[in-house]
Amino acid sequence: MKKKIAVMVVAIVLCVAAAVFAVPKISFYACEPTVYFDVEDCDKVDAKMSAEDAKTVKKMFEGKSAYFDSPSCGFDEKASIRIGCNTYMPACDGDEIVKHGFMYFSLSKSENNELRKIMKKYGADTRKAI
Repeated sequence: MKKKIAVMVVAIVLCVAAAVFAVPKISFYACEPTVYFDVEDCDKVDAKMSAEDAKTVKKMFEGKSAYFDSPSCGFDEKASIRIGCNTYMPACDGDEIVKHGFMYFSLSKSENNELRKIMKKYGADTRKAI
């Protein structure tokens, strides 16, 4: 009897630890990314990305580890990349952080620069969303 209880306790502890410490990864489906920008005193943008830009963004985001945090940089759905029903909001202050739902993931400096360059190509300058 004591062995069964010990085994059950160990199993429960392992399940809880796996749930707590599992790191969600960013992944995509077949949806086409769009750049969305709707900020006061700027032209509204809701543009489908070119195949090349979509591939670059998907490659940039794919597999990133998402984490919970509360960074001080601003994020706005009105300056975002949308893929299906998912909204990815780059930090409006230029930091290498992207918000996805209630979680965040980090980009390298070069990825961040490339992302902002792609968004700007479609008329979306996240710095104007502050």
